Amino acid sequence: MEGADKAELFDLQVGNPEMDLSQPRFTSHGRYRCNVHLAFVTDWRRRISADRLEQIRLMIRRCASAHGDLLSRVGLLPDHVHLVLGFSPEEAPLGVALRYMNNIAFVFEMQPVLMRSCFLGTVGEYDLGAAK
Repeated sequence: MEGADKAELFDLQVGNPEMDLSQPRFTSHGRYRCNVHLAFVTDWRRRISADRLEQIRLMIRRCASAHGDLLSRVGLLPDHVHLVLGFSPEEAPLGVALRYMNNIAFVFEMQPVLMRSCFLGTVGEYDLGAAK
């Protein structure tokens, strides 16, 4: 990858240190930590242009704001996207992933640019000892 391409990609990354996902959030029924790491890959690992990556970044920010998600990190690369965010306990993680996949497809006039699957992993302060 050329030096200019690396600089463009660096400028597209999002890091929100004020979004501390380790802190519990509260509802009237209790406290929770619903955090997820999502990764979406382009179909056939096609490369996305820097202009489209900028549009994806803006769409991700709008989507997070509209749904009250705590957007902690966004990693945009030419052939895949990483998100780390907190979401409401009333939502299923798969629904959150589909929401972002659909918003990314909207950037491409609803064309199927992503693989029909994704990586979805929960993240947080708990380890296997918490399940005992």
